[in-house]
Formats: sequence, C-alpha cells, structure tokens
Amino acid sequence: MFYSKKRTWESNKNDIRICRMKGKHEGVELSRPHDLQVRLQRPGSSAAVSKAEEEEEVEEEEEKEEEGCSCLGLGKACQPAQVVFCLDPAQGDECRNFMKVLLSREGGLFVCGTNAFNPLCANYTGDTLEMVGDTVSGMARCPYDPKHANVALFAEGNLFTATVTDFLAIDAVIYRSLGDSLALRTVKHDSKWFREPYFVSAVEWGPHIYFFFREIAMEFNYLEKVVVSRVARVCKRDLGGSQRVLEKQWTSFLKARLNCSVPGDSHFYFNLLHSTSPIIRMHGRDIIWGCFLHQQTEYFP
Repeated sequence: MFYSKKRTWESNKNDIRICRMKGKHEGVELSRPHDLQVRLQRPGSSAAVSKAEEEEEVEEEEEKEEEGCSCLGLGKACQPAQVVFCLDPAQGDECRNFMKVLLSREGGLFVCGTNAFNPLCANYTGDTLEMVGDTVSGMARCPYDPKHANVALFAEGNLFTATVTDFLAIDAVIYRSLGDSLALRTVKHDSKWFREPYFVSAVEWGPHIYFFFREIAMEFNYLEKVVVSRVARVCKRDLGGSQRVLEKQWTSFLKARLNCSVPGDSHFYFNLLHSTSPIIRMHGRDIIWGCFLHQQTEYFP
C-alpha cells in the first residue's frame, strides 16, 4: 500500500457508490456493508471525483436518496438526519469515514473509523477484506473527529487505546477493552491525569504499555499555556480498583515528563514530542528515539 494524498485503494470497486442528500453538494463516499475501502488522504484535503463517478452518482442519486446506505463498509446504516448533519458545510470533508485504527489481529485486520462523527470498529479478513462478525462501538477506541490524535495496539488479547471519548474532545482516556480482562479507563475529567493531551505513540515493553504524548502542563503558573511531553505507563494485567476507590479504573497509571533540552543554563527546552521510534536494542539496552520540537516552532501534528 503506497501513500498518496489522492490515491485510493478499494476492495470490490464496482460496489462503490457516492450518495448525496437533496440540496447538498458535498458527498459521502459509501460502499456495501462487507467491503473495506481505504482512502489515504489528510483530513481537510479534498479528493478528486472522476467524470465516470459523477455520471454514476447522478444515476444513483434518486435511487439512494430514500435508502439507508452503509458508511464505508463498516456496516452501519446512515440515518438521513446523521447524513444531513455530516454534510453540513461547516463539516466539510470531515464527514468522510477516516480510518484511525488499523491493526493486525489473529491473521486479519481490526479497523476503526470516524464514520461521519459516529465511530465504529469491525474485524476484516486479511485476504479478501470481508467483514467478520458485527461492528462494535468505536467510543474510547477511535475519535469522533479525524483531526483528533489517537493511538492503539493489541497486547495479550486486549486492545489498548488512547483517544478522546466525546465529540468535543474533552474526555481524554487510556482504555483497555475487547479482551478477557476487565475494561479499564483513566479517571474522567481530572486534569491531574490528562489536560488536553495529544497522543503520539504507544509501545508494549515487558509487563507494561507505555503511551507517549504531550499536554498542557499543570505544574507551571505562567500566563500562557506551556505544553510538555510525557510518557504514561499502565500494567497490562491491572485488575482495577474496588467499588469504593478507582472502580473500573487504572490503579497502575503513572506518568512522567520527558526532558529534551540544551545542556547548560540556557533552559532551552524542546517540549513538543512529534514522533517516536519502535523499541530498538542498542549497546545492550532497549531504547526509544524521540523527535522533539521547540514550542515556538511551526509544525504540523
């Protein structure tokens, strides 16, 4: 699979349709429930529609206007009110179904998409890309908005995710689900745990899962917001708290600041973690390389 802003890889191409609602000019790309279509495109950029697709769209428009359509192969019928909201001009191309989670799972694929601000997840076969079983909710596994950052990985049969659970991106969460272990999450709406985090990556190492992110620092009393980079750690086999304390929440959660600065007394910090490498074995130690930027540097997340 090659990356291109306007290159589209499709499964069962003849089943692809573009449905539009009356009076609207934006389109939602749709397919039948058991297909998986992946468009490699940055949120906010527009995708070109060929002349043949436009002609096909005109032919199908009247037929599809009153029908429920399946959003990009995730098996969820698009309710008319939901599509109208999605096609609001203020939403733009964000009403498409952006794939935010794509993981290998038991020889197949586990995929989560924003699904027109109604995130869904599904399992697909690795060869034919046909959907296996029913869809599951993408809440706490996939963000609503394609611009919101998220990370995910499978470890010991459980899905570990770091994302936001609501449309406004207020409730940030590290979440464990879909396995035999009890579902756990971080404490809700507590700035000591998270304050507007931007999740960068996650890795499994030993008995722990490490999450790398940046967030607004609580330890500084400056007038302007100071963003710092951090790493959080949870135990893979955390049992959660009791009914009185931290029920269904992490008891092993820890986080620390990542310090990348110029040596000496200059206090010049590179506070913005941009990316990390996989775990690398160097000089007899397991290490991770990180790319940091200065807070005043213009960058793209």
